[in-house]
Amino acid sequence: MRKLAVSLYFTLATLPAVAVPNYTLTVLGDADGTQAWAMNNRGIGVGENFRTDETLMFSRGGISVLPMPASAQHTPHAINDANTIVGTTRPDAGYARAFVLQDGVYRDIGGRQGTYSHAWDVNNTGTVLVNYLDIQPDGGREGAYIMKADGSMVDLGALDPGGDTFGVGINDRGQVTGMVRWAAGGYAVPFIWENGTMTSFGGLGSTFGGVNGISELGHVFGTSADLFSSHAWVIRDGSAESYSDLARILYIDTAGRIYGLDQQWQAAIVEGGTITRVGDLIDGASGWTFWMDAANERGDILTSACYAGNCDYTVMLTAVPEPSTYAMLLLGGLALYGHARRRRA
Repeated sequence: MRKLAVSLYFTLATLPAVAVPNYTLTVLGDADGTQAWAMNNRGIGVGENFRTDETLMFSRGGISVLPMPASAQHTPHAINDANTIVGTTRPDAGYARAFVLQDGVYRDIGGRQGTYSHAWDVNNTGTVLVNYLDIQPDGGREGAYIMKADGSMVDLGALDPGGDTFGVGINDRGQVTGMVRWAAGGYAVPFIWENGTMTSFGGLGSTFGGVNGISELGHVFGTSADLFSSHAWVIRDGSAESYSDLARILYIDTAGRIYGLDQQWQAAIVEGGTITRVGDLIDGASGWTFWMDAANERGDILTSACYAGNCDYTVMLTAVPEPSTYAMLLLGGLALYGHARRRRA
């Protein structure tokens, strides 16, 4: 038996890579007006239906409607791995308010009286990123704060008194990114905030654009645009890298893979400098066109899609482990089996 195990080890260790589908396609629904906004690392997503004003949860099992307070429209912006959902409630009368939905319990965390507020992101420590607008006679000021799991709040501040701050994303380290603008005006620029210190980055060679998020490694990503074109960029360790083949970045995983939309606004992945359309990684996906609404650390993608003239599909693209991953899993099992046999002997 020991000789057989050794033989299997060397056979598996030298297996050539076999072409297998990189993704499997699961159609979740095709209701008009459905939009996904975010997905956690467990493959659970959140979104809404603009036609019915329903707040939605997505999984490989399908689409379900979340119970929310009546007489208001609710937009979920983010969900963490504990399924804590944050977003914005727009009541029929009054100001928009930030909310948290945890274990079916809805909480209004709307900040100070007389302000609009939006819960924009939540990390896996339960810290919520909230944007607000102070209502003032001369117009108002935008700001952002984080609300920790214990309820304490920290305002991110601004580049100068009277300047505006808008937070976009927060990672598990507590680093926050977004856009800031000086009180004197001008175009907003990206920033990263950590432990009370805000660092801004200069313009990125364009008139328009903005920040889309921050990775768990602290890499800020966004889009620059002018009147004729747009391209994505990533800021790593203070230096900006341009990705002319991408129009928008949605997610960067800890391995450095970039998930986004190419210049034809189709779902694409960049790895090792090579861009690949997601549709080319799915067996039997001929005729489908995929956008990208959200991605996660496992490589799963939640998105809208078109097929046979119907562009109302919502689909889950589930990453399939590479052949080498299967081999390593089997090798691990054989090693444990051999160890147990030796212990019994």
